Amino acid sequence: MRTQNYLQAIEERGLPCDLNAERLILGSMLLDSEGFMPAVLETLNQADFSTESHRVIFQRSKEQFQDAGRVDRVTLAHELFKCGELESVGGMSYLCSLDDGLPRLPNLDGYLRIVRDSSLKRRAIFAHQKAITEIMLGQGNAAELLARAEASVLEISHQAGEDREFETPEQIILAAGGMDGYLRRRKASGVPTHIPSLNGLLAVSRLAVSTFSRRARVDVRPPSL
Repeated sequence: MRTQNYLQAIEERGLPCDLNAERLILGSMLLDSEGFMPAVLETLNQADFSTESHRVIFQRSKEQFQDAGRVDRVTLAHELFKCGELESVGGMSYLCSLDDGLPRLPNLDGYLRIVRDSSLKRRAIFAHQKAITEIMLGQGNAAELLARAEASVLEISHQAGEDREFETPEQIILAAGGMDGYLRRRKASGVPTHIPSLNGLLAVSRLAVSTFSRRARVDVRPPSL
C-alpha cells in the first residue's frame, strides 16, 4: 500500500522541481553573467535542472562563460543555433523570456537554494526507485542490496551536507560579534552583492554614513556648566 501511495504521489504531483526558480537563475546569468555566473557555477551543475531545455541552456552558458568570460542572450543563441539546439530549448523568444518577472535586485541565493533542494529530493527518489527495482529483480542477496541502497542514500546525504549555508543578515552580524564588530570588519568595503557595480555604490554609501557618524560624535559636546 505504501509503495502504491508513493507511486501515485509521483504520478499526480510529478517529481520535485521549481521551474520558475530555474528560469530566474538562467535569466540572471544572461542578464549579468559576470556578476551572477560565479555563484551559480559554485552551487549548481547541469543535473540540478529538471528539464532538458534548462540543462542545455545552463551547459552552453557555462561553456561560453568559461571560454569568453561572459555570456548573454545573443551569444548564447548563436552557440545554440550552431549546435542545432536553439529550437529545442524554445527558440530566441524563450531565451528573452527567462528574466520576465525578475526583481531589480534578484534574490539569487534564494533561487539557488530552492533549485538545489529540489534536485537533492529528485536524487533521493531515484536512489530509492533503483533500490526497489534491484530488490524486485532479485539482483543479489538481501545484505548486498541493502548495502547498495544505504550507500546511495548516504552519498546524497553527504552532498546535502556539503551545500553552502545561506546565512541571514542577523546571523552574519551575530557571527561578527554584533553590529560594531561587523562594521569594523567591513570598514568601507560595503555589503557584497552579486552585482559588481552595486558593490561600489554600497561601499561609497557605507563610507558616507561612517563619516557622517564620526562627525556627529565629534560635534556633540556636553553643555557648559
